[in-house]
Parts: sequence; C-alpha cells; structure tokens
Amino acid sequence: MVDPRPFAVGSIADTFKTYPGIGTLLPAMGYGDKQMKDPKPPSPKPKWIR
Repeated sequence: MVDPRPFAVGSIADTFKTYPGIGTLLPAMGYGDKQMKDPKPPSPKPKWIR
C-alpha cells in the first residue's frame, strides 16, 4: 500500500489536514462539484521511462 498523503491535493488534502488521526486510509467522500474540479496530482513516470 502507498501512503497517499504526500500526493493529496484539493479537498482530499484538506480532509487529511482536518482529520490527522485518520491515517493512510480515507473513507469515501463522494464526488461533489468542488471535488471534481480539484487539481489533479501529477502522474509519476514509470522508472523505465526516462
């Protein structure tokens, strides 16, 4: 499992800040208009692509 907290943006990051004791798992929050418009984190390049 990968810890998503360093990569979280927008309302997801806000939720982790509001509830720091939640750990690495975030329950479903729904997909409201605000969350759908949140910035998307950059997609990491696979190690084999240089």
